[in-house]
Amino acid sequence: AVLSIIDGQVSAVAGFETRDSGSRGIALAADRTVFISTAEGVVSVRRGVRELVIDSAAAGLSTTLGPLAFDGGGNLYVADNGTARIIRRAPDGALTLVAGTGNPVATGATPPESVDAATTEIGVVNGMVIDLDGNLLLTDATLGRVRAVSPSGLMSTLALIGQPAGLAVDRRGRVFVSDNEVGAIVQLPSGGRLPVNGASLSQTVALAVSPSG
Repeated sequence: AVLSIIDGQVSAVAGFETRDSGSRGIALAADRTVFISTAEGVVSVRRGVRELVIDSAAAGLSTTLGPLAFDGGGNLYVADNGTARIIRRAPDGALTLVAGTGNPVATGATPPESVDAATTEIGVVNGMVIDLDGNLLLTDATLGRVRAVSPSGLMSTLALIGQPAGLAVDRRGRVFVSDNEVGAIVQLPSGGRLPVNGASLSQTVALAVSPSG
């Protein structure tokens, strides 16, 4: 199920079928429709109604979809970890390639910088978010990097992170990434570690920043 937690009160947004289990991505559209990546594709849920908005088989995607992210124009970004690509779904449903070649990057490789993201190999994406400048930020677990795709489509490295996972941007534009190698949340670009009640984190899957910061 997808749960909503408001002021400590938990309620179910929707329940899903067995094939929807194991989701690695969830995103909220401007109209509060919930989008979830599943083995079947990307599913939307609004007012309890489930709809398959991206059919993986029909679109040539894999059954291993990962994080999702929305930009200010209503475009939905989908990390397809099975084919090592990132796909953009426009509001009219059209799909375009954003990053990746379909061939996963080799572990430990040194990727080229400021190159066309659609012709650049990527690895397993654990987190995605759009920053205040419209850049698509992603954590590439295979490369151990936070990478950025500019609005013009160029990809470059934002930071080196041991085991990058969750990714978030606050309203001031500060970027936070969880590093599972050291069990900490790191703020970029300073690289400072954020204390979490004096304890180390374990395996962080996702990050989010509340409206209050």
